[in-house]
Amino acid sequence: MRRGLLTLSLACLVLTSGFGPPASNIFKSQGRPASSCSKAGGFSQYVLALSWAPSFCGANTSHCGLKECQNLSGSFAGNHLTLHGLWPQYTDAEAPSGCTYPSNCQGPAYDPSTLPTDMAKYAPAYALDGLGAHEWPKHGTCSGLTQPAFYQSALRVFQSLGGDQGTPGALTQNIGGQVALATLQKAFGNVPAESVTLSCDKACNLQQVGICFGADAQGNPTAPAACPQSTTKSNYDNSCVVGVSGGKTPQQPMCPMIKLRAPAGTCATGSGSGAGQGKNR
Repeated sequence: MRRGLLTLSLACLVLTSGFGPPASNIFKSQGRPASSCSKAGGFSQYVLALSWAPSFCGANTSHCGLKECQNLSGSFAGNHLTLHGLWPQYTDAEAPSGCTYPSNCQGPAYDPSTLPTDMAKYAPAYALDGLGAHEWPKHGTCSGLTQPAFYQSALRVFQSLGGDQGTPGALTQNIGGQVALATLQKAFGNVPAESVTLSCDKACNLQQVGICFGADAQGNPTAPAACPQSTTKSNYDNSCVVGVSGGKTPQQPMCPMIKLRAPAGTCATGSGSGAGQGKNR
């Protein structure tokens, strides 16, 4: 997730690895409250978080300093979902008291040399802006997987969504327009609507898609699974439904129609045209 300032040692590691500069202050905490749980394992779900880059990049002028946000028009990220993260997630029944997901578990230090080459296309924030230096310590260490296996698992379940390399036609065919909330919830191939969460800003621009998957005892993602209430009722994970302040319901969602921001003009002159803060978890 895009939260937390990186330590100096991690920053230097990313800078010298050839995978771009370290993650910036843009990735500091602004999303769901951090969990106090830091024990690997004990979870049976993942949330696959996918970003809609035109919204993220246009949400705040400071985001335009990120390499992932430059020259979006014509790029893969300009008209496809991209990988934000793969997050271990407790079900409602198994969550320890006061904890909705494990985080900051003990594990090996982030090693950007383990990033698959496909991350440059499907996860430009990792390859260009050092997001992995935050995602691995915060989430990956809790998975029980090695770093190569963790990233490959994220790419595997992303590409299993079908559509155009993980992005459904409901998105690619409506860029610059709108799509019904109910349509987008059911747009991810064999993924049931109850496995999908959608994050929007106050203007109902899509920012992020979350897909819930099961996890086996070894920490490998399995089949899509119904999302727990900790995500479906979250004004971070599912704000298109419950609203940015919460309180809305599936029967009366905040965004019955969701806008799909186009990449044209976003960060073209080095500044975003949107208002408000980008989403972070």
